[in-house]
Amino acid sequence: MRGVQINGPTLKALREACGLSQVALAGSTGGVVSQGRLSEIESGGPVSVRPATAKALAKALCVPVVAITVPAEEPAA
Repeated sequence: MRGVQINGPTLKALREACGLSQVALAGSTGGVVSQGRLSEIESGGPVSVRPATAKALAKALCVPVVAITVPAEEPAA
């Protein structure tokens, strides 16, 4: 299974715009993402996560998955 690349700084900005703490967002994922993992994701550039993780975060933030992901690179020809 291929991972999905999450844009950490974008995720953090969306979370803060929603007025959520990391603990609150983690709780809103129904246990899919821990606060510790959320902190790791937000602290850097693109981070690879399971598709279920990306979907849970997007759902909790009420945004489409594409709002928090990095576009996949096209394979070299």
